Amino acid sequence: MNGLEIGLRLLAGVLLILANGFFVAIEFALTRVRQYPESAFDTPGLRRAWEMTEDLEIYLTSCQVGISAT
Repeated sequence: MNGLEIGLRLLAGVLLILANGFFVAIEFALTRVRQYPESAFDTPGLRRAWEMTEDLEIYLTSCQVGISAT
């Protein structure tokens, strides 16, 4: 193995770890958002986060698929 191949493999490993962390962070955020009252999500950007909790099952399933894939 030459240096370029080792570097590419290390880069791929780091990218996979970062992708995994991204999906885990989304999963934690979705499960924690329901502990706050709906009135805390009045701004348009936060309103979408609250709406995502109405279909929580599909979003958590998607996160789990992403975690497993990475």
